[in-house]
Amino acid sequence: MQPSYPHTIENCMGEKIIFHHIQQEPGGDKVIVENFVTPGHGPLMHTHFLQDEELTVIKGKLAYQVSGHEVQYAGKGETGLFARGTPHRFCD
Repeated sequence: MQPSYPHTIENCMGEKIIFHHIQQEPGGDKVIVENFVTPGHGPLMHTHFLQDEELTVIKGKLAYQVSGHEVQYAGKGETGLFARGTPHRFCD
């Protein structure tokens, strides 16, 4: 089955993610997504074993945490990178 883009997933917890397309890069494919998260919501601590995750804040601010570290904040225009194998989460 070949995915169709854009593809949107929403839940009842105030989250929406739009998968826009796959961008081929020399180091591996990159999935381009847009994620909307309301305050107090977001994924639980999780780990990506096959890919890095990079987030750029477009509007507002994002609280995030890497396992074993304090919560940090990224504001509009700032980017955070979670290397593969690193447990992380978004938080309020």
